[in-house]
Amino acid sequence: RDPWQLHEVAAHHLEQQGALESDRLLTDDQGTAWGRGLDGAGRPSGTFDPSVVTLLGHAPDGTLVPVGTEPAPWAADPYRPAPFVYVADGDADGLRVPGPVPAREFGELVLRDPQLLDMDGYAEVVAVVPHARPSGTRPAEGSIPGEGARNSARNWWSTDSATTLHHDPATGTYTVALLPGPDGRPAAPGTWGRTTPAEGDPAGTGTVTNGTAPGTAVAEPNTAAPALSSTGTRAHGTDGTIPGAEPSGEAGGAADLAAAWDAHASALTGLREAAAEAATTERISGDATA
Repeated sequence: RDPWQLHEVAAHHLEQQGALESDRLLTDDQGTAWGRGLDGAGRPSGTFDPSVVTLLGHAPDGTLVPVGTEPAPWAADPYRPAPFVYVADGDADGLRVPGPVPAREFGELVLRDPQLLDMDGYAEVVAVVPHARPSGTRPAEGSIPGEGARNSARNWWSTDSATTLHHDPATGTYTVALLPGPDGRPAAPGTWGRTTPAEGDPAGTGTVTNGTAPGTAVAEPNTAAPALSSTGTRAHGTDGTIPGAEPSGEAGGAADLAAAWDAHASALTGLREAAAEAATTERISGDATA
C-alpha cells in the first residue's frame, strides 16, 4: 500500500481491526458465506433468497412487517450466480461503522475482501446500504456503488431508498428489504439500479472489468398483503423482524466496531501529523539550499 494515500492506510487499519475477518461474514446453516455485515449487528446464520426484495410496512403496533415483494432485478439473468451482499449503515458518500468511512476507503476494503475475491467472476454485488445509489443526475463515480464496482470489477446493485435485511423467523431465510418511507408508507418498488465498473471508473484507472450483461427491467411487484390466519392475525412467519434483534449480540458487535474506529481515527491523526511534519522538513530543507 502507498503510505501517502490516506484511504489505503485507513482501509488497512480497518482491516487490521477485523473488518474483513470471517466473523463478519453472513452465512447459511452449512457455513457457506453469502455476504458481509459491516453494521455491527449480530445475525444468526440463515439461507439467503436472492430472488425477491421484501417490501416492509408498519403493523398497527408499529412493528415492521412484510407487506409485499418484488422480483429482485439481479435475479433476472438466470446464468448469473447469486450475488454477494454487503450490509452497512451509511449513504451514497460513505459508511458509518460507527465512525465515517468514505466511499474511497470502503472501495479499498472491497478490493481486498478475500471472500469476494473467491466468488465466481460473473457474480454481482448488492449493497444493502440506505440511499447508497446516487440520486438524480449525480454520476456513480466516487459513490459507494461506484467505488465498489471500480475496485471489484463487478456490477453493483443499490437503491436510493432505505434498505435492510429481512429475516423470516419461521424459515430462517434472509431477503433484501426496503423500509417504509418517512411518511410511513411502504417504499415504492423498482428503485434498484445497477452500477457497472465502467460507470464507477470512467477514466479507466481501476481494475480490469469483467463482462456485463444487458440491462434488465424490473418486474411489477406483488403487493398482496401477508395472509391472515383463521384467528384474524397474521399468518405464522409473516411478522418480519429486522435482523440484529438480539441486544447482546448487536451491542457486542457495535462495541467492537466502536473500539476499532477509535483506533482507526487515532492512526489517521498520527499519519496526518507525520505527513505535515515531513512536508515542513522538506520545505525548510529546500529553503536552506536555495
